[in-house]
Amino acid sequence: QSWVGLVAPAGTSQAIVTKLHALTVCALADPDVRDKLQGQGYEVVGGSPEAFASLIRADLERWGRVIRERHITID
Repeated sequence: QSWVGLVAPAGTSQAIVTKLHALTVCALADPDVRDKLQGQGYEVVGGSPEAFASLIRADLERWGRVIRERHITID
């Protein structure tokens, strides 16, 4: 399973994060946008910035562990 999300640089003010989130939610609620994304095979989920940050942290932990345990390197 993969995911696509919108991120901002570390240190971005909470006001900007809140504004970007609100605009993204509005875009994802637009039927034309949803239809276009779903037509490309995406499942439109959305969520809070905090939930997305948690997902990223969990994936970094999970896949970081796999990489370390299996000694995976970039050739």
